[in-house]
Amino acid sequence: MAEIKVESIRSLDDFILNTARFEVPKSESWGRRLKANLIYYQTNYFILFAVVFLLMGLLRPTQVLVGMVATLGAGFLLHYLSERPGYTEKIRQNHPLLCLLGITGVVYLILGYFFLLAIILPLLIIFLHASMRLRNLQNKMANQAEKAGIKKSPMGILLEELGLAFELLDD
Repeated sequence: MAEIKVESIRSLDDFILNTARFEVPKSESWGRRLKANLIYYQTNYFILFAVVFLLMGLLRPTQVLVGMVATLGAGFLLHYLSERPGYTEKIRQNHPLLCLLGITGVVYLILGYFFLLAIILPLLIIFLHASMRLRNLQNKMANQAEKAGIKKSPMGILLEELGLAFELLDD
């Protein structure tokens, strides 16, 4: 198995400034371009995500904090309840309105504050950049090495786990 290697940070000039070329993708090449850019610029995208997330946290700390607590609380609660299946059935049968209000409240806190604000915005920026940024020769070479299995990257592994292997995007 190939060694996992984190890609280097691409220059700001290559990422978004002078040498960067952008174009609305054609439908037949969009998948390849998206995956190629996600792999080639992965370190830049991780940094971009962190910066936007932190910026949103600085601009709206209460909302992001409430959303994070709600998300963590919901995760712990789901784990706790999954360990006690009979207990959950009793609560749902005896207190249906309470369950509905609890689920609605948690979903509102997660989606209304944390998720839409601090997660979706950086993902949308990354998705738009990866979709519209034209690939250059270095990008194509780096992706061929990933495709051939010579090297592995965290983004390549993530995309594989999501079922987006190169073969699926090679039309």
